[in-house]
Amino acid sequence: MTPKPWSDSPAAAQPWLAQHPLAAWLAVAMVAVTLAFGANLSRGLLETTEGRYVLCAQEMLQSGQWLEPTLDGKPHWTKPPLTYWVLAAGMAAVGQVEEGARLAQAVVFLALVGAVVLLARQWGDARLAWWAVVVTLTSLLPLLGVTFVSTDLLLTLWETLAVACYLGSLQRPRPRIWLAGMGLFWGLAFLTKGPPALVPLAAILPWHWWRHRHRPVVTAVGLGLFAVVGLGWYVVEALRHPELVSYWLGQEVVARLTSDTFHRNPQWWKPFVLYLPLLAAGPLPWMLTARLPLRQWWQQGARPGRDFLALWVLIPLGIFFVAKSRLPLYVLPLSIPLVVMLAGPLTRAPLSGRTVSGMLAGVLVLVLAGRLVLTYVPLTPNMRQLFGVVQSCAPQRVLFVEEDELYGLQAYANAAGIPVQRVAVDALGPLAPGSVAVVARKRAAVVQARLQAADLHTVSWADWVVMAASSRLQGNEAR
Repeated sequence: MTPKPWSDSPAAAQPWLAQHPLAAWLAVAMVAVTLAFGANLSRGLLETTEGRYVLCAQEMLQSGQWLEPTLDGKPHWTKPPLTYWVLAAGMAAVGQVEEGARLAQAVVFLALVGAVVLLARQWGDARLAWWAVVVTLTSLLPLLGVTFVSTDLLLTLWETLAVACYLGSLQRPRPRIWLAGMGLFWGLAFLTKGPPALVPLAAILPWHWWRHRHRPVVTAVGLGLFAVVGLGWYVVEALRHPELVSYWLGQEVVARLTSDTFHRNPQWWKPFVLYLPLLAAGPLPWMLTARLPLRQWWQQGARPGRDFLALWVLIPLGIFFVAKSRLPLYVLPLSIPLVVMLAGPLTRAPLSGRTVSGMLAGVLVLVLAGRLVLTYVPLTPNMRQLFGVVQSCAPQRVLFVEEDELYGLQAYANAAGIPVQRVAVDALGPLAPGSVAVVARKRAAVVQARLQAADLHTVSWADWVVMAASSRLQGNEAR
């Protein structure tokens, strides 16, 4: 059984797309590459999430300990290692910290665009796939995913491929091969984020029982691939460190679902402001541009499987609403079924090529401008900017005073071969020549009194104060 063509009159609403399909695909490919790389590779790391992931990957690359992630030299078990491997591969490719991490994100983003094409082709023709790519490139969540380093973009890639393989097993010849691929991609998703990676199965399994219970949903090969790829690392580390089993179950599963242990937006109303606006930011501009009745969006939205796509959004979203640990990019994977649902009506909407080009150009301008702001405007979380201030003091050693994080700054210092030490205020004494202390502005007066240096120089930047024991400040105003 093969997918039916998406519409009965391919050229009726958009003759320009039917007349110039190759040009249309080349145009969206150029937009995808520009969005993936433009004004992104040289942007500084933002604290705390980007710094944490990049420092883990950097330490893994430097130590060669590929199975046991560390953060600041200490075991860090909150996530399995696949994201760190991908980031480390980017760093190894270009030899830089933030450039390597963002190169890896860009490649994953382009792979996700390809996965969206594969997913859309399970239901429709090339026009549906083209529109699915266009909506992906103009949706806020995927653009945030490629802009900020985290696990969520990579997770979205694997989940999209897993669902595409599941649908391929229903639509295409040789369903067992597709189911084997599904097991592999669920395993890669699990190796990226652990149990939360399987949330979409809460939609797939009920829908399969409802619509296709006479067909297999798993195979022995698929289960074997999932077990080896997804669970293999967990089994190896649990055998080495038996205490990790209770940690993973207690902290990474139960605590994230039921408590505010991680202080990540546990308030009941936070999902309404964290999740819903981000999910709506993808479809809304196109809905306003196409001016189609709301009923038509549902009736024409992925007609062969709109109920499946709706479940893929609503059931995981309900789980994210209930969970107490919440960050905006957690719902990034849910933007993909929305993209496919939206693409259906857009294939029939009377939109001109000029209108679509204008939407893509507007998104390009906004994304590039936003990244330039993150690059050059002074921002407290921008660790590259802070490292520039520290580096101007020609440091031989950097002290983080009363700071548990600043992981991005530590990654830059590591890359420059500058030792880093975390110290408490009570442990401070006279600041040795060549040492530089970094402290939050609110603690600066107390720290300055403890350092007891006659030639102490300070540079204030954003919410930080950098203190040096020598006068080797280059290009900054000493206060």
